[in-house]
Amino acid sequence: MLQRIRNTREVFGDYIDIYDMTQAVEDGATRPVYYESRVIKLKFDEATLHLIDQEYDIMANNADPEEVEKSKKELGQMEAVLGNDATIDSLVNDILDHYENYRADLLTGKAMEVAYSRAIAMKIYNRFHELRPSWKEKVKVVMTESNKDPEEWCAVIGNKHRRDELAKEFKDNNSEMKIAIVVDMWLTGFDVPSLATMYVYKPMQGYNLMQAIARVNRVFQDKEGGLIVDYVGIASALKQAMKDYTARDKKNYGDTDIAKVVYPKLLEKLSICRDLFHGYDYSKFTNGTDLERSKAITGAVNFIVGTDKEREREDFIKEALLLRQALSLCSSLIERDLRVEAAFFESVRVLVMRLMNQGEGKKISLPEMNARINEPLKSSIKSDGVINLFSDVKEEFSLFDPKFLEEISKMKEKNLAVELLKKLIAEQVQIYRRTNVVKSEKFSEIIQGVMNRGVITEDDLIEIIKMCISYVFRRSICDIPTNSLNKTFVTLRNEIKADDYMNSIKVFFVLRDDYKEFPDDEKFEKAFVSRDIYNMRSRNFILSRLENFGNKAPIIIENYTIEHIMPQKSNPRDEWKTMLGANWKEVQKTYLHTIGNLTLTAYNSEMSDNPFMVKMDMEGGFKESALRLNAYLVKLTEWNEQHIKERA
Repeated sequence: MLQRIRNTREVFGDYIDIYDMTQAVEDGATRPVYYESRVIKLKFDEATLHLIDQEYDIMANNADPEEVEKSKKELGQMEAVLGNDATIDSLVNDILDHYENYRADLLTGKAMEVAYSRAIAMKIYNRFHELRPSWKEKVKVVMTESNKDPEEWCAVIGNKHRRDELAKEFKDNNSEMKIAIVVDMWLTGFDVPSLATMYVYKPMQGYNLMQAIARVNRVFQDKEGGLIVDYVGIASALKQAMKDYTARDKKNYGDTDIAKVVYPKLLEKLSICRDLFHGYDYSKFTNGTDLERSKAITGAVNFIVGTDKEREREDFIKEALLLRQALSLCSSLIERDLRVEAAFFESVRVLVMRLMNQGEGKKISLPEMNARINEPLKSSIKSDGVINLFSDVKEEFSLFDPKFLEEISKMKEKNLAVELLKKLIAEQVQIYRRTNVVKSEKFSEIIQGVMNRGVITEDDLIEIIKMCISYVFRRSICDIPTNSLNKTFVTLRNEIKADDYMNSIKVFFVLRDDYKEFPDDEKFEKAFVSRDIYNMRSRNFILSRLENFGNKAPIIIENYTIEHIMPQKSNPRDEWKTMLGANWKEVQKTYLHTIGNLTLTAYNSEMSDNPFMVKMDMEGGFKESALRLNAYLVKLTEWNEQHIKERA
């Protein structure tokens, strides 16, 4: 093919213009392709390696029919060697190790395995499913059928319609199909942009080789490049093919071995990131619990977003991105500790970027943020846990979420707390801007100003958050509609006095009336003891606050379930009817879901609808409970309307 190209140039003259690989990458039309050799993993002997070299020689002379005819014997030997059961077993085991540990969690996890022949493709397919029986939909063979095929192949290969369906499935980024085993099909003209990994178990040269590896150079999201994993020694063929490219292509991509090109770059960027975090101890991220890793991340963000570290923050965002790109290509070459450290810096970069560079009006989604941060952890430290940066907040949160505001008020990382509040305020400003552009812009300016100038101290910040919690929570308990909250918080800017910031905010809240009111203690208490708490979204927040208030060893509420002391069954046991009195139905209807009748236990199913004293004296019952919520119950021998009201 390359010779024919040269002949064309001799007839028609030199190129008028050249659009080379370097220009395509610079234009964003393609991504670079990198190379990793794992030939050594198959432990070929010298005779086998010599046979593979002969295969390349045959391809180099493939224009000569006599050479091809003479080589049939050698090709038959090649089939036997590469198709040897022990070799196939070594190959598939190594692909599984490489894929599961380093590539499965990258982008969409799509990979292609190029087999030497149809028979070897089927052997590889069968071995995959022997080792991973649950991967029936994950690994599939794509090749043409033949009337000489063994019967057992037919169900696997199928007909043209099946191949068309497989093509659609592999191109679907959300499909279960992740690994395509091919021989010749799909190696030219078949594009799956998210495809980032190709396992090569077939000698290829020149045009055919370059066409094949181009399957992994398509642009997709933040894909750094494609990775060719070599099991048959294509390195020299790849370099030979590159000789026919432009001078700058040879300079930029003449050596694509990740061990020589990417790995040193990864070490360089890792060293720079370490220097930028000099003085911050993140060692717990390497060997700590998931909770300790979470704290290491938030602490690091707090460290790098300080107002005195603007230059360092900009450098970190740039260098950590380059580190992540290098890690995506050569994670299989570096030891675990370095992978974990790189994952730490990527987690910090993700959170810093999400806080500072997403612009106004984009809601912060904790599931999205935690998912983004857990991506590098999955592939680098194989953690079964999940890093939750803000304990048990699982939904999207906003400025008016009491549970989230409480989390912020407890944060030791005040720089991070301020950045989160900036983000949330910007979100509300954007919402309000639709109706009042002038006021929203002024409010945005004043909030940014006081935070940047340090007008709000750390103590003031916590106090303001507590006021916000109280305002939003009391209104929720008193069942006051929330549709005015956006406007209320944004118009607060008109009442803020720069020389008496804290008191002016307090005055603003106290003077609200009508549908904007700040419920006083009397109104709040009346609503709190009588309303249905059990069916409120914030029920766990309420019980957690009641149990943990002033507690130096707070409980984790997820370890408990909510228990109705008076049972929910519409027809309770006779002991309950007697204890509640003649009007038991009315008592149950009125107080069942109120705060006075709710508590926490780890023995909900055991308690069921048992009589009160059974719940008291059983193993794990109220008498054995260490929870402060159950302290009142231990003093009693019965449970009725009077006790429910007293406890509330």
